[in-house]
Amino acid sequence: MIELKDINRYRRKGRGKVYQFYVLQDELYNVILDLEIKFDTSFDLIVSEFDEVNKWTYAVFPLKDFSNLIEEGYRFFLLRCLELSPEIEITKNGRFNNDYYLYNGLINIRYNIGSSNVMGESFIMLIDVVESLEDQSLIIKNHEYFEIYKFFKKRLKSILKYKGFVKNKNQAKPMSYDISAGIKGGFENGKIKTRLDFVG
Repeated sequence: MIELKDINRYRRKGRGKVYQFYVLQDELYNVILDLEIKFDTSFDLIVSEFDEVNKWTYAVFPLKDFSNLIEEGYRFFLLRCLELSPEIEITKNGRFNNDYYLYNGLINIRYNIGSSNVMGESFIMLIDVVESLEDQSLIIKNHEYFEIYKFFKKRLKSILKYKGFVKNKNQAKPMSYDISAGIKGGFENGKIKTRLDFVG
């Protein structure tokens, strides 16, 4: 893959790919592990946070640390395929921001966009196409990561067999999300508090 270093010369083309859902962390972790089996290669996780001078700091962790990172409060992950992106820089000086990784095809995983005591939705996101600001005929497509994203979404859908709904006073119909058996069971027995209003 071509590595885009000067991301200020590019922008995303289109909306990208996003899939929102509700899932337990162990269920999501098992799906992430399946990626290495399917593609017969290694993946890792890049996490980001602001340091003491308000610059982005990034660090790399093996997939096995996913659950521990969740427990430590991390919710934003970048999934990297080591075969496709071995040269991606891991910066500790704030020179890059998330766009550097996303424009280079890494898959954004956001887990539980909620408060500390109410579970919110999760999502996976891919910027599959970027274009040059200097020459809009120059289009770069992240084909390889798109194939990973497609399998990731397909594998998630295989365990997200139920529907959850969130009422919106500004819309006639509630918003619907694919949810896992773990979420459905936890909602129905009251052990998991979510943003969902009802499940079906």
